[in-house]
Amino acid sequence: MNNKHIQNLINLLSGSLNAPIYFIDPSLNIILKSEGSLLLHLTDSFADPYFEEGAPLPKLKTLKNDGHFLCLTYYEEELLIGTFLIGPLNYHLTSFTQVIHQGCLLYYLLYRKHIDFNEVLKDNFFKQPLVDSIEEKLKSDFTTLRQIAEDNITFFPLAYETHIINAIEYGDPEQLINAVEKLSRQQPLLNQLLEDPLHSSKVLYMTLIILGARASIRAGLIPDVAHKLTVFYLDKIENTSDMQELAKLQLTSLLDFTMRVQQINTLTFSRPVLDAIFFIHKNLYDNVSLEKVATELHFNKSYLARLFKKEMNETIGEFILREKVEEAKRLLMVSKHSLLDISVLLHFNDQSHFTKVFKQFVGLTPKKYRDQHQFKG
Repeated sequence: MNNKHIQNLINLLSGSLNAPIYFIDPSLNIILKSEGSLLLHLTDSFADPYFEEGAPLPKLKTLKNDGHFLCLTYYEEELLIGTFLIGPLNYHLTSFTQVIHQGCLLYYLLYRKHIDFNEVLKDNFFKQPLVDSIEEKLKSDFTTLRQIAEDNITFFPLAYETHIINAIEYGDPEQLINAVEKLSRQQPLLNQLLEDPLHSSKVLYMTLIILGARASIRAGLIPDVAHKLTVFYLDKIENTSDMQELAKLQLTSLLDFTMRVQQINTLTFSRPVLDAIFFIHKNLYDNVSLEKVATELHFNKSYLARLFKKEMNETIGEFILREKVEEAKRLLMVSKHSLLDISVLLHFNDQSHFTKVFKQFVGLTPKKYRDQHQFKG
């Protein structure tokens, strides 16, 4: 295949892929390229292992500072001619599967041999050493699981995961606690299967929090609230190094989602009051007030105030303070924010006002509450 034929291939593929295409020689010189392609600076590290004997499959490669590329070396009668370099790839314009399929097409045009999509995926992402290590790990784990089975011990962590998610979605704290306790009893068995129990437990707990957040949204929790809770708890888990405290934080986070859903399930109020409650929850960290709620929801302020007081048996102002105190309790338990920071975050007049309101609702000062309930992460 001469340079003219190669250039025709380049022009054909670049139009369908929305990506530049280069053809480089074994010395890493760009011989041909598609129209409008930018200049690339290739280093010697690119050559290994993409210039190799035989007719290798299309390879996905990341070039430093240049992005992601699809590479395919071209041989004629065992003589290396050069390499096709497709990219940098923009997955917003060209899907990942389309890139692989185009790599298969280019391979066929060059070698007149059909290769399968899955074959290319396997060659890129499942190298034999990785496969061998996975197989060895599975054999070891199955041996442990057989020993567990022989001891007549139940081991179904996925079933407990389902119970946890169901408990959150139905707003059932008791069911949640039972499911978490059952999963916790499996921890020693899980540790036998894990090379790094702390890291693996973090991954498990983070996964449960993300799934729990989705369950709470399905149950009616405001997505913005669920997202903020998720980010908050994921950060706390990431920065915790004690297994017992990690387990405590896991239960705290999952209970938080569950009890918020439980609160939603108990709401049997009129639409204006429900809208006001949801707006307050969503904007708890803002300087929310009756005036702001009424304005944002397009309600008459006096009408909303009377209706809220009638159905909730407290004013909107009292409800806002109560909810801010509940949020402050959570921050006192699981964050390192100072009392001043919390009072500022929740828009109390000052720290003294925050302390007075908190004690009015809880019966303890914020400091005493933190001393008794703080999570030691």
